[in-house]
Amino acid sequence: MKKVPVDCKNCEKQFKDGFQFCPHCGQKAKDELTIGVLFYNTISNYFSFDARFFKSFFPLLFKPGYLASQFIKGKRLLYLHPAQLYLFISVVFFFLLTTVVVRDQVQNFDTALKKATDKSLITNTAKQKTENFLDDVELDSVLLPFEQGIPGMKNEE
Repeated sequence: MKKVPVDCKNCEKQFKDGFQFCPHCGQKAKDELTIGVLFYNTISNYFSFDARFFKSFFPLLFKPGYLASQFIKGKRLLYLHPAQLYLFISVVFFFLLTTVVVRDQVQNFDTALKKATDKSLITNTAKQKTENFLDDVELDSVLLPFEQGIPGMKNEE
């Protein structure tokens, strides 16, 4: 039985059906796209031995202009794309920021808030003084002038 040629989804060239990879561009012939495959590819692309991440990250730290000049010259396959590198470093930075710095600040805030709520805001002696003061004041003498109206205002009856 004769094998039917298959079209590559990447380079659109034909190759035999039994191949696992396209002989022209190297892409997998039957590429399954699942979340597990995407996660595995992302992790393996960044942290494999010949990863472009390390080839891009260390020159970025020690020779920052080198990566830009190589990218402009057209040597783009050896290094990570600048947008990918920026996105990855941003994700790592914000992950570390939230796990280290923000967690400590939230714990400090929680302990300070707990200490503040544990203390009684008004002491018992202050409550007694306030109650005694209100008992001593005759409310009638305070409200009597206002029963006739506010000076300067017309009474509408």
